[in-house]
Amino acid sequence: ADPSLFVAPILYHFEWLHTEYDKVGQALLLGHLMECCTQITGGFYADPGYKDLEDLHKLGHPIAEIDENGSFFITKLKNTGGAVTIDICKEQLLYEIGNPSEYVTPDGIADFSKVVFREKEKNIVEACNADSRERTNQYKVNVCYDAGFEGVGEISYGGRTALERARLAADIIKKRWEIIGVQPEESKFDYIGYDSLFGGVISNKISDALPYEVRLRISVLTKDERTAKRLLRELQCMYINGPAGSCGITTRIDRLIAIENILVDRSDVKYSVRIEEI
Repeated sequence: ADPSLFVAPILYHFEWLHTEYDKVGQALLLGHLMECCTQITGGFYADPGYKDLEDLHKLGHPIAEIDENGSFFITKLKNTGGAVTIDICKEQLLYEIGNPSEYVTPDGIADFSKVVFREKEKNIVEACNADSRERTNQYKVNVCYDAGFEGVGEISYGGRTALERARLAADIIKKRWEIIGVQPEESKFDYIGYDSLFGGVISNKISDALPYEVRLRISVLTKDERTAKRLLRELQCMYINGPAGSCGITTRIDRLIAIENILVDRSDVKYSVRIEEI
């Protein structure tokens, strides 16, 4: 897990045991806050007019200092952009963890539910009150497998009726697939600039204004590359066989490696360390 890259050297340096749960909890907290590097100094945080930050073009790398009791603070390189603040630390605390009181890692089950942040000085934030419980008897394992091919095609429309023409193009493509007798395993049609992030239902509630430019995006999943090419060819034909005013057609086909998660017993995992001088 990402925090492990910090937990391991901390436990080694201070000779902590995995049963020293309060200290391990602090190490896990430090690792979790630091794991995404400059996210803790303002990366992925700024929102102009709501959460403003200065000099993001020279975002500073974070530094964490921890003592033998588990107390630590986070700061950043001097004369760099971004910031280390309580609000930024709170956002990173909740990043990708699910239940804050039961964040399962290979080094212990972290409890971040009572964590407190204190600003010691500008760009220096102290974090405390993390805890942990005993490690589980299992590891999570990522299993990768061949999942076929993904084909993606896009085409743009502009003007007052851009959305209607993009929808017409999508309808033509679907009917062409029926005529040629080729269908994807799965398909998805998005209208970038209108519903590609939130979906049609939410987008309609946010605004009833029609977009002045729309990019139709088609994604297909197939078992083989040839099928993906045949499906996307129908999109490429929209230049001369589709609605008026199209431009910017792009297509690509990628081989897919999918991931599934499973659990294995910790006792079944064998490891060794080999150091080679190059």
